[in-house]
Amino acid sequence: VEPTNLDLSEVGGQGLVDLAAWATGIAQERLQLPIALTVVAALLVYCLGERRFRASPRNVLAGLVIGVTVAAGWAVTGVLGADDFAPQPLESLSFVTPLGESLVYLMTFSGSTVNFGIGAVGGVIVGAWLGSLKRGEFRIEAFDDGKEMLRHIAGAALMGVGGVLALGCTVGQGITGLSTLSLGAPIALLAIFTGAGLGLRYLEEGSLAEALRVFLQRG
Repeated sequence: VEPTNLDLSEVGGQGLVDLAAWATGIAQERLQLPIALTVVAALLVYCLGERRFRASPRNVLAGLVIGVTVAAGWAVTGVLGADDFAPQPLESLSFVTPLGESLVYLMTFSGSTVNFGIGAVGGVIVGAWLGSLKRGEFRIEAFDDGKEMLRHIAGAALMGVGGVLALGCTVGQGITGLSTLSLGAPIALLAIFTGAGLGLRYLEEGSLAEALRVFLQRG
C-alpha cells in the first residue's frame, strides 16, 4: 500500500481537525468543537432530508442506538476501563481485526483473555440470534448451489483483504472512524459504496463490462 500513501507528517496527524489547524494556523482545541458540530449537522441534514427515513421510526431508532453504542465504546475503553497498571487500547466498534482475534481466541481460549473487540463480536452474534428468535425469523440457511457458494467465498476473501487495506469496514471506518473525524474514513466509505454498487450491477447484468457501463450511467 506504500505507493498510495500520503505523507501527512507535516500536517501533524490524519484527522480533519489536524488538517484544518495546519491550513489555518488556528489551535486544534479551538477547531475541534466547531468542526465536529459542522459534521454532525451535515449528517443530520443528509439523513433527515430523506422522507422515507424520517417516516421509519425503526430506522431512526436503529441509527440512534448504533451511534450511542459507538460513543459508549469510546467511553468504556477510554474512561471506565482506564487502568494505569493495565493500559488498554482506546477503541470502539469494528469487525475486521476483532473477527480474526475472535477466531484465535476460540482456538487458544485457555491461555487468552477477552478484549473489547472479541466481546463486541460475541455481543453482536448473541444479539442477532435473540432478535431473530423474537421476530420468529431464525432459520438454518444454505447455499442454493456450488456457484453461489464460490461467489460467497470470493466475496468474503475480497471483504477481508479490503477491510485490512482500508483499516476497517463499513462499521470500523464508516461509523467508528468517522466519529474520530478521520480523513481516511470518508475515503474508505466512498470506496465501499462504489464497490457495493458495482457488485450489485454485476449480479444484475451478468458481466463486469456491462455492470461498469450501467453503473457509470445510472449509479
